[in-house]
Parts: sequence; C-alpha cells; structure tokens
Amino acid sequence: MASELEKKYQSGNYICCYKTLVEQENCEQWGIIKNPVFDAITKNYRLIHVKHAGVLNKVLEDDSVEINYTEEVNSSSGKESINGTICADVFFREYNENAHYYIDGDEEAVSYPECEKLAKHSDYINGVLEFMEFVGEKGISLVSKHTQDRAIYHDCDLNVHKAEDLLYEMFGIDRKKLEKERDDMLKAYQKSA
Repeated sequence: MASELEKKYQSGNYICCYKTLVEQENCEQWGIIKNPVFDAITKNYRLIHVKHAGVLNKVLEDDSVEINYTEEVNSSSGKESINGTICADVFFREYNENAHYYIDGDEEAVSYPECEKLAKHSDYINGVLEFMEFVGEKGISLVSKHTQDRAIYHDCDLNVHKAEDLLYEMFGIDRKKLEKERDDMLKAYQKSA
C-alpha cells in the first residue's frame, strides 16, 4: 500500500524535492527528484505544490533569494493573515502548501486551474479510489439495477480508471486540460533547469 506522501506525489500536483549533502562545500542542497522511491526514510523529501513551481525554480537557481509569504491562521478573533520573509532553508523545512509564496519583482504568476481543482479534491478522490481497490480485493463488485416492470441486477463494469473519470467529472476537472497543464509545468521546469 502506498504511503500518504507517495499518494500525494502520484496525484501529479506536486514536485518532489530531495535534500542531499554536498561534501565539497560541506552543506546540504535541495534538488528535484523525478522518480522518487518512497520508503520509511522520507525526512529528506519535500513535496512542493505545482502552484509554487515558479518560486521553487528561483530558490533552486539561487538559494540566497528571499521568499515572501502570506499565510492565513486561525486566531481567537477569527482568521488572520500573517506576512513575512523567509530564506530557502525555511521554505523547505516549514513548507505549507496553503500559504502564498512569492518573490519580489517576480510577476510571472502561472495559473494551473485544473491542477488546483485536483489538489483541492485529491484526498477525497484518492479515498474513493482506495476504497474501490479494497472492495475489489475482497471480491465485492458494484451492481446496477435496471427497472421497468421488474428489477434486474447485474455487475457493473466500473473499474478504478472509470471511477476516476467519474470523480473528475463530479468535480469539474477536465482531464485533457489537466494533462496539458502538467506538460506545461514540466516544460517550464525543464526550461528553467
């Protein structure tokens, strides 16, 4: 069974970063890993949401860049916005995908609406798909009922892929646009790397 970290990564909405030790400089450095192997030791991994890809690329180019952020927190008087500036190390160590990160003067704000919709509903979608796999392993199948004058039951041909399509439709996620956004993100990353 896949770990929560692996499930998040497989959603396609995250970039996996990995911390390594650079012996010549005696320091730690972050980089992007394209095919991570998730095991029990995940403390060196950070998943960065694709909406922060621009900031991530700038940080990987220059780890001395200052990163501004805005974060909403609950307080006794309701929701409150906190603003601040952090360095690259803090960005990776305390990353919060719900915060808004930006770099002064960086006006290149790329929008990925389908990826954002998927990210918003990914926990629910993954839960339904995991449940379907579970009941399938138990030999349980879904049935449909067709009625006119009498009830007729038969097995549905509802596999996990078809269910995923239905869940995407339910949340208004266009699979073709989603794939294009993912391709665009990859091209943008490759261009900047």
